[in-house]
Amino acid sequence: IRDRLLLTVRSRATEWLSSPDGRIEIYCNINVSNYISGMDIRFYYKIFFDGYLLIQDSPIGLNFIDMLPLDKEFRLYHVERRSISDTIMTINEPYARIINQYNEITLFLQEKTPPFRLINIVFRISNEGVAFRYVIPEQSEIDEFEISAENTIFNFPYNYTAWILPLESFT
Repeated sequence: IRDRLLLTVRSRATEWLSSPDGRIEIYCNINVSNYISGMDIRFYYKIFFDGYLLIQDSPIGLNFIDMLPLDKEFRLYHVERRSISDTIMTINEPYARIINQYNEITLFLQEKTPPFRLINIVFRISNEGVAFRYVIPEQSEIDEFEISAENTIFNFPYNYTAWILPLESFT
């Protein structure tokens, strides 16, 4: 079943990346789907660990004050990849030497409809986990902005227990 599932995912996937040891995989795609507001073209990611689905198709997006949300009608126009393997020296014993090893992919997205804003999604995968961030590059369409909500969804396939920090703001 796993091989069949991964074949289906890979055939739909726009891009994918794995951890240095290959145990963690992330698949990213842009799909048309019936989401909250109807049929939209959204960016989705999913994460596997040792072949088991941990996070199923989950959309991303940002809401702003005084600006339309940046969460749909994307096109992928560029991809950059890199792998890092180095050592970080600290003064903290017993962890004075930390091995810093990860694979990274940057997905450059642009809205397909006006105002054609840009957003980059950077995924970094180590043997211990996955992290990602949004990067909003300089552009004439966005001068200054204030984020009012992050619409990143973590769509777990099962009923897991999770703990979050109840933060009052993004800063």
